[in-house]
Amino acid sequence: MKIAIVGKGLAGLGAAFYLSQKHHSITIYYDEEGASAAASGLMHGFVGESGLKSPNADLCFEEVVRLWENLGGEFFEKTSFIKECLTDEVKQNLLKYEEVEPISDTRVKITKACKVDVAHYLQKLESFLKRNGVQFIPKK
Repeated sequence: MKIAIVGKGLAGLGAAFYLSQKHHSITIYYDEEGASAAASGLMHGFVGESGLKSPNADLCFEEVVRLWENLGGEFFEKTSFIKECLTDEVKQNLLKYEEVEPISDTRVKITKACKVDVAHYLQKLESFLKRNGVQFIPKK
């Protein structure tokens, strides 16, 4: 199947990677400037302000780490970080998970996270995709 993707940021290259594993013919159309290169580099499984994990957070986290390791891994490192809890409800939600430790009345430590050099990661993924037959066409 032939597939066109618009953009070579996190979403575009991620989609191209997974579709290329299914042996599809992929062409990516892109601008030189994009928002993903300016993205921050902290990944963890908790979304929004609720303190809850998304349903597939652990699976997605492990899959992304496996991809990064297969690309050489020099652009990320496993880490932890401190999160300020704006309400007691958020703190209680977070403390339901084994990778969260209480630090104070309003703060917790999330021990399962990764710091990522997003620009370096995108360069590595683009190189991998080019080596595997994905076509890149810049906007004119």
